[in-house]
Amino acid sequence: RQFYEYLSARTLYVDVWDGDSQIHIGTAAVPLRQLLRQGRPVVKKTLEYDVVLPYGGVDDAEALTVSEKALAAGKLVGLLQLVACNYGEQGQSGDGPGDGARLSAIK
Repeated sequence: RQFYEYLSARTLYVDVWDGDSQIHIGTAAVPLRQLLRQGRPVVKKTLEYDVVLPYGGVDDAEALTVSEKALAAGKLVGLLQLVACNYGEQGQSGDGPGDGARLSAIK
């Protein structure tokens, strides 16, 4: 239940950087509610979001604006394309939902 509430109410902010020059290009806001499975075993989405100019960029009048539960707004500098997945697994400990969740890196 907590994971459902988290996904339904949160937005992931992704900072986009130029790998060669190490300059911050902008920020994209990805609402997580679209990853809710709603009884399905898997949700897999291809997504595209605006990357907007970071605060303190060339034009401060159109710099990044972020308000709670809203997408980032500002001068468009690019697009972020990503594939996001939410795979459900049955818990193994029996103490509650998600208690049996595993990270493959730990095992």
